[in-house]
Amino acid sequence: MTDTSIQEFLNELSSISPLTSEYEASMVTLNISLNLIKKNTISSISRNNSDLLEQFLLILDKNISNITDKYNASGNYIKNYLLIMKMPKSSSTQISEYKSKLQEITIDKLNSYIDVLSYINQVLNSYTKYKELYKEECISSNNLCISNITNIQFFLKELVNNACLDIDDESVALNIINKLNGI
Repeated sequence: MTDTSIQEFLNELSSISPLTSEYEASMVTLNISLNLIKKNTISSISRNNSDLLEQFLLILDKNISNITDKYNASGNYIKNYLLIMKMPKSSSTQISEYKSKLQEITIDKLNSYIDVLSYINQVLNSYTKYKELYKEECISSNNLCISNITNIQFFLKELVNNACLDIDDESVALNIINKLNGI
C-alpha cells in the first residue's frame, strides 16, 4: 500500500463515529490493525512516514477513550499504555508506576471491565506482533520495548484473574478467564 492509500484508510477509520456499541468500536479498530499488520502496511508506515504511525496510534487511543469514558472507567490510566509503547526510553520505574495506576481502576460493571481489558490486551498483542517483525531494530533502538509490552500483557491478565477471585459464581469467573486467555 502506498502512503496515500494508507492515509485514506486511516481517514476512514477515524471517521467511524458514532458506532453502535463500544465493543464494536474496539473490534473495528482491532480488525483494521490486524489487517494492516498482515498486509505489512505498518512496516511501510513506520519506515516511510512516522506521522502516519503516530496517527494510527492516536486512533487506537481515541477508541480506548470512547470505551472507558462510557464505562466510567479510569480512562486516562488505561490509555496511558499507548504512551508507554511510544516512549523511546521506557524505564522499569515508569512501568511500575503504570501498574500501580492500573490497580486504582474501579468499574462497576464487571463485563464492561473485562471488555475493556480484553480490547487492550488484543491491541497489545497486535503491537507485539508488529515488534516481532522488526525485533532486531527494536532491540537496537530500545532493548526494553519488547519486555515492557510483555510485562504489561502479563499484568493485565493477572489483574483480570485477581478480579475473578471476587466473583461468587465460579462459572462466570471461568468464562471470563477463558475469554481473556482465548484472545
